Amino acid sequence: MREQVDKYLQEGKYIYIFIISLLLINLFVNLIGIKPRWVEADRMRMEYLSLREDESRLRLEMNEKVKLAESIRQARLDLKEFISSLFPDSKIAKIRSELYRNARKSGISISSLKYSLPEYKDDELVKYNISFPISGSYRKIRKFVYKLEKMPYLMSINDLALSSSKEGNVSVTIRISIYLKAGEE
Repeated sequence: MREQVDKYLQEGKYIYIFIISLLLINLFVNLIGIKPRWVEADRMRMEYLSLREDESRLRLEMNEKVKLAESIRQARLDLKEFISSLFPDSKIAKIRSELYRNARKSGISISSLKYSLPEYKDDELVKYNISFPISGSYRKIRKFVYKLEKMPYLMSINDLALSSSKEGNVSVTIRISIYLKAGEE
């Protein structure tokens, strides 16, 4: 029996040696084959974090640029509206004065004029669209429209929007187009 025990102990040593050998081989493979990949994995993780930071920074910059673009768009609209409220010092300014004078002679007043920037129809004509509200009695407004039609310019009355008030007065919004020769405006 003792022999059998010695035999099993001897065989057990081989198993222990075999298991230890497998553990050493496993450790060697990990150090040689997997450890360099850990370095690469760490490098990739750092690159990923750097790209995430770049993405966040670019999103913030993009949002700022979108806000800036919106501000520029609004400023352009405001500038266009401001420019459209100004009449140039030229023939169109004389037409404006005539409109105010005819309104006074008709017994009404023009509170404000709105007009568009000139539209160039071709090389020959420039078109100005002008609109303005007036109010007064029907007779006075009819007199003003008559004077408006007699102005010595190529002009069309595009729209007359009438509304009446309780006091017997009529409110009218008039839209006209005036055509001038290019270079006269």
